[in-house]
Amino acid sequence: MIVDPKEIENCKVTKGVVMWFLGGASLAFRTKESLVYLDLFTGLSPEPEVVTKAIPEAIDPAAIGRADLAISTHFDEDHCNQRSLTHLYENTSSLFLGPVSCNKLYQEWDFDLARQRQLAVDESFIKRDITIHACPSKDAFDPDALTYIIETGGIKIFDGGDTLYLPELGEIGNNWDLDIAFLSYAKNPPDKVYYLDEEAVMKAADDLKAKIIILKHYDLWKQFEIDPIPLVEQLKSRGHDARVFSLGERFEYQG
Repeated sequence: MIVDPKEIENCKVTKGVVMWFLGGASLAFRTKESLVYLDLFTGLSPEPEVVTKAIPEAIDPAAIGRADLAISTHFDEDHCNQRSLTHLYENTSSLFLGPVSCNKLYQEWDFDLARQRQLAVDESFIKRDITIHACPSKDAFDPDALTYIIETGGIKIFDGGDTLYLPELGEIGNNWDLDIAFLSYAKNPPDKVYYLDEEAVMKAADDLKAKIIILKHYDLWKQFEIDPIPLVEQLKSRGHDARVFSLGERFEYQG
C-alpha cells in the first residue's frame, strides 16, 4: 500500500484541509473535525475484459478505521465501489452520501438506511465542519450523477466526478468563489465521449474560475491513460494554476 490509513486518521489539521490522491477519481479529505472519502475505489477492475487497472492499490480499505462521510458522485464501480464501501460500512461509523442511483446500491448492499443520505441538485448536507452542496452533472452513463462542492472553514472545493462539459459550470463559477476544482480527464475511445477532453477541460476551468485546477482519473485505466502534463501547461498558459498529483501524494491547502 502507498498510503497508510492511519496517516490520514492521525493527521492533525488546525486550519484548512489536507487531501490525499488515491488514484483515479479517489480522494481523502481531512479537516479539523472530519475525515471524508470521495469516490473511493480499491481492488481490481470490475470488468477486466473491458478495462485494465493501470495503478496499484493506493490504500487498503480493510485497514481504514475511521471515516465520517463517504461520498459517491455516481454509480460507476470506480466511483461507488462495493468492496471499498463495505469495508467502510463495517469498520467505521461513516454516513454514505450520493445521488439516488448510489443510494439504490447502498440498499442492495444492505447498508442501514439510517446511514444513507440521498442528495439531489441544489440540496446540501452538513456534518460537523463539512457542508456538501450537490450540483448538476452530465455523466455519460448515470443520469442521476452529481457534482459536489465540499465546503469547510470557508474553503470551497469542487469535484466534478466524471461529468462532461455542461453550461451550469459557468453558474457554479459565478456563484461560488471556488478554491480548488478537481476535473476528470482521460483519453476517450474512438467515437465515444466518456471523459472531458482537452478542449472541454479548458472550457470547464475557464467557467469554474477556481484558484487551483487539479486533474485526475488520467492514470486509472490502461485503455484510457493519458499524459496530463501537456494539458497542465496549456491551462497554465491561460492563466490557471493547474496541477496533478502523484499516486498517494498529500496536499495541504489553507486558503
